[in-house]
Order: sequence, then structure tokens, then C-alpha cells
Amino acid sequence: MPNREQEIGMIDWEEKELKLMKQLGFGPVTMKTKKICPKCKALMSAQKDKCTKCGAKLPYTTVYQMYINMHNYCTICDTVVSKN
Repeated sequence: MPNREQEIGMIDWEEKELKLMKQLGFGPVTMKTKKICPKCKALMSAQKDKCTKCGAKLPYTTVYQMYINMHNYCTICDTVVSKN
């Protein structure tokens, strides 16, 4: 069991991790606005039809749609849920 100093360090790390994830744009809101180019793997706006890096046609599927298709999710609100 962690001592008080370790608990504070863990909380501090979790806060930094969450802040970093938000800065990098990880989260459902951002994932719904991005697509991945199937050819060069560049991250593109979901509003684009073609990759601005290599010119390949972008898929219809957003990063979020890819994510929920790999997990169990609520069909009403698209929230990812645990397997249990």
C-alpha cells in the first residue's frame, strides 16, 4: 500500500497525464473530428476527403468510430463501456 508521499506523487502524475492527454487532443470530442489516412497514417480533419500529405482518399470513419468499433459501447450514446 502506498504511503502518503507516494499517493501525492500518483495524484500529481495522474493530473499531469490528464493535462497532457488534453493538450495532445485525446478524448472523444477530438477523436470525432479526426481521420487517419490509410496510406501515410497522417492525422487529418474529419471534414477532409483527401489526405493533404499524400493525396489518398480518406475513409468515412473517424478515429472515434474506429475506437468504439474496437470496444463494447452503448448504441444509444456511443459511450465505451467495460466488457462486464
